Amino acid sequence: MQKRVFILIFLIAVLCVNIYSQDTVSLLFRILKFERSLKNRAKGKVHIAVVYNNEKRYSALEAINIAGEINKFSDEKIQNLDVSHGIFIVDDKIDSKIKDSSIIYIAKGVNEREIMNIAKKHKILTVAQDKQYIKKVGIVILKEEEENKFHINVKILKEEGVNIAQELLAISKIYK
Repeated sequence: MQKRVFILIFLIAVLCVNIYSQDTVSLLFRILKFERSLKNRAKGKVHIAVVYNNEKRYSALEAINIAGEINKFSDEKIQNLDVSHGIFIVDDKIDSKIKDSSIIYIAKGVNEREIMNIAKKHKILTVAQDKQYIKKVGIVILKEEEENKFHINVKILKEEGVNIAQELLAISKIYK
């Protein structure tokens, strides 16, 4: 009986993560449509790097779900650019693996400092969906009161070489 209850709880948790991942990826693509500097930064193709902490299961689970949802959008173009993605463990070679990306999605549990240094050096937009990253990455997507909210740090976006359209800024909480 206990085993069945545990399995049921686990399946419900996975389903909730999948639903939230669908929303997040849909919003991620919407953000990229509002990104005015994307064509200059993308080098002919939008590449989304999903990074995670291999030592934390929840980080890997989130990354796998996000990458799976991105894969469902594989035929979609953003600003007439093809989209590709990869999933990467944060390790000592992460810079060389993600340096040509247009966007870095940071899963929960990742120490953002190293990723932020890479993003600033190579002019890559950073996005996450956890409160711990507010004021630390370019854009954070949070579910608040049954709707998704964008938290945008304009100082970081400027350092990343990202120019977001006013329409997205107008509906977001802004940090400077």
